[in-house]
Amino acid sequence: MLRKKKFRPDWTETAPEAGTIRSIVKYGSPCAFKHPSDGWVSMMMEEFGMTAADFSRKQDEGRQKAVLDRPVSLDARHVERLKDIAGEHNVVTDDYSRIRYAYGKTTEELMELRTGIIKEAADVVVHPRDKADVARIVAYCNEHVIPVTVFAAGSSVNFGVRPARGGVTLALGTHMNKLLEINEANQTARVQPGMFGPAYEEAPVSYTHLRAHETPEHLVCRLLLEKKKTNAHT
Repeated sequence: MLRKKKFRPDWTETAPEAGTIRSIVKYGSPCAFKHPSDGWVSMMMEEFGMTAADFSRKQDEGRQKAVLDRPVSLDARHVERLKDIAGEHNVVTDDYSRIRYAYGKTTEELMELRTGIIKEAADVVVHPRDKADVARIVAYCNEHVIPVTVFAAGSSVNFGVRPARGGVTLALGTHMNKLLEINEANQTARVQPGMFGPAYEEAPVSYTHLRAHETPEHLVCRLLLEKKKTNAHT
């Protein structure tokens, strides 16, 4: 007797376009995808009384451009001082950055973004180059009573990266994302705070090959593509 073929939705498997909400809510490498199993899909359809027709039209995928209709409230003199500390190109106030570095990975946050709801956002996003930059920025913000929120790898699931009072968000994953040392005897590793989870899995064989200015997400994406190319020729 033939088994009934299980329904499988037409999952999206294309990398998000730059500057979109989807590029913010997409978890992990932009070119890697993991969908619910057929069993999970069947269970959800049965539990919620769904049919294949409910999956016929894709919606709220976050394909719209990230736009924040909210002016920067931090005084311009503070923004200029932050540029003096971290470098002009590492201090940004564009809409995309202010949204991207204000949200973690809770289901509630991702659903809000996909439906166009944007709550908290920093006034300025700063990408410190090293711990010396961090120390100077925090000292300056403390002196001038400017709120500071830390955004490391961005995988928070407890609303820990949301800048509830605006101010400055420190995006540590841009520059401070390297695996610094592996101690095989002690089975420990020393890493910078912006290293993204999947990069740990690739680290033992690739950490010495992390290219300059390459983010952990892009490292994993590059390694996956290289692996596919290798498999295609074997």
